[in-house]
Amino acid sequence: MDKNIAVLTWEPMAWSTTGPSIDGVWRKDGPELPLEYTVAPCVTQEGRKSVLSLALRPGWKRNPVLWSMMETGNVSEAVWELATLTGCGERQIELIDIEGGERRGAHAEVLEEVERWAEEQSWRGNKIDAIVWTAQPAEEMTSREVVRMLRSLDGRERRDTETYVRSTPSQLRTPFREIMERELGWTPFTLVERLAPVQMRSEGPR
Repeated sequence: MDKNIAVLTWEPMAWSTTGPSIDGVWRKDGPELPLEYTVAPCVTQEGRKSVLSLALRPGWKRNPVLWSMMETGNVSEAVWELATLTGCGERQIELIDIEGGERRGAHAEVLEEVERWAEEQSWRGNKIDAIVWTAQPAEEMTSREVVRMLRSLDGRERRDTETYVRSTPSQLRTPFREIMERELGWTPFTLVERLAPVQMRSEGPR
């Protein structure tokens, strides 16, 4: 029997016209998860390669992530689809299959929050039988180290990283993001900017 499978995201794919969403709607009231930028390559659907990506960081500031329903009702297919879409390996896809009793994730804090959120959604009439999301290792770096690394980038690598950061859903407010906005001018894209060719912003004060 098909299951109602939700997918969580904090990636720029929420602004894409393609993806795993069944109705094209990314809802903003997802579970509050601890996130921060980490140094890890991320290849977007448009072929851009950022040197940063958002990753789960237990113990860090929590943000409400976005969510939608997947077209498939099969958990294994959902894992494969999300891995393919994000360029991750299937082992980097974590999940909770409420009906099947499977919980796969590295951090109890994240699993507990996601499961609690799914139960609340079901009480509200949004029946959710399983949830999938990406999880990748987070490199430990300070905000100053991240900014120094970003200042050393140039050319396409810098443009792609700026695009990734500025395209991240604006509701996600992390300490590193606030520093990048203040020191590099990498504020969230407006709707007009998302529809226009990417333009580099000049750096803010050093």
